[in-house]
Amino acid sequence: MPDFKTLLKYLLILFLILDLSYSFMQYFNMPLDGDMAHIIVPAEEFKQVMQDPLGMDVLLHGESYPNPNRFFAHWASSLYFKTMPLALQSISEPITSVYLASAIAKILIQFLLIFLLVLYTSNCRRIFDLRFLIPAALIIPLFQTVGYSRYMGIIDQSVIYTFFYALPLALMLIYYLPVYRMLNGNQNFRLGFVNGVLLTLLAFILAFSGPLVPAVMIIVNGIVLLRIWFKNIDLKKDGSMVKKILPGLSNIPFNLAYLLLISLILSLYSIFIGMHNSLNDMTQLSVIDYYTRLPLGLFNLIAQKLGWPFLIIFVIMNMIIIRKQEPGKERDQIIHLFNWILIFTLVYILLLPLGGFRWYRPNAIRYDTFIPVTLAFIFIFARSSYYLINILKLSSKKIYVLLIIGFVLFFTINDNPNFGSNACEKEQFERLSASKENPVELPGDCTLMSWEKILDPRDSELQAELIYYWKITNEKKLYYQK
Repeated sequence: MPDFKTLLKYLLILFLILDLSYSFMQYFNMPLDGDMAHIIVPAEEFKQVMQDPLGMDVLLHGESYPNPNRFFAHWASSLYFKTMPLALQSISEPITSVYLASAIAKILIQFLLIFLLVLYTSNCRRIFDLRFLIPAALIIPLFQTVGYSRYMGIIDQSVIYTFFYALPLALMLIYYLPVYRMLNGNQNFRLGFVNGVLLTLLAFILAFSGPLVPAVMIIVNGIVLLRIWFKNIDLKKDGSMVKKILPGLSNIPFNLAYLLLISLILSLYSIFIGMHNSLNDMTQLSVIDYYTRLPLGLFNLIAQKLGWPFLIIFVIMNMIIIRKQEPGKERDQIIHLFNWILIFTLVYILLLPLGGFRWYRPNAIRYDTFIPVTLAFIFIFARSSYYLINILKLSSKKIYVLLIIGFVLFFTINDNPNFGSNACEKEQFERLSASKENPVELPGDCTLMSWEKILDPRDSELQAELIYYWKITNEKKLYYQK
């Protein structure tokens, strides 16, 4: 008969396998998004960013073009979908290979994010250790694929958005891992030459990997510097105010200073060239008008469904319980983390309208631009919950664990399966593949790799080229819908 810890380990492993398998099936059943062909082929308007990774045309010639600071997001998604579906065709049909490739990308990025959040929570990388399994079980139900995905989703239903949002943020968590460790007691941490080179390369990749990361890194670096300054400042010291304040930043370890400086410089450069993004429409609404819409956008995101309220209430409950515990290093670290996360959230929300107007984001804020805050709250939930599970007395722990189980089950149950949501799209692929005509008339039951129905065959040029590249059709077939 296995002991309690062994039994718990097996149950948690089973739960994680089932949840990941369930998520994979949800991803496999998702329709393809309307940006895939434009990014993967790519479209004419995105060829310049693919030819100018560092945005030198903006810096040297003042040019404006789509996504000048997002080369690596474009490159990664294009490379992946030009290789993975073809590789999978050795074990699947061409149509199936595309959905398999999309599901594999999403589940790998999800697992990477969970793994990193566990590292930040318990500093354990052994996946069969309870110190890994317990935080992972707390985190994984909050990755909503369908249920609350339009309010707190991380792995986007659109696979291209996943490459532009979730993947860069996962890489950012890798970058900040040594920073986090240095700030929490490991002052003697040494990068070493190889790690230093790899992290420098990662800083370049992050600066040109999507719409969120550069701004997030500037805010995080500012918060880290503030934290160090507050920790080292000595207002009781004799002398002028300058002598009291300036030493606050004078004893930053070289490794930490280097990581903050290189990422800050590159992020500021990325923000600068991003201001020349021709897709940012600053004419339909003024910045002031966009700010007036921000409260409505935040209310719609937080208050319309139960996901965010449940998470916020649980985090607040955790912090109240933690504050009642005896003072100690770990307790104080969690309280400080929560305070800094609140500051980050406030600053980040206030900066969102400066990103430019998009018609699909009329109120400045949406679940995808809110992912950094979502990840921060998931982390502080896992960090505080894992701490309480370990330190509460047995009588209190029993009640608390029951609350945790209820919380996990709530999010697990509410993530609807939505299987078969791409069935109509698959039928469109099959009709296109089997047709002898060119262009092909398709029924208007659903779209095919487009956000809207394609009424003119000429508008399907990019989709037809990519579908032919994937060997779904035996020639480049244009199509249109009734």
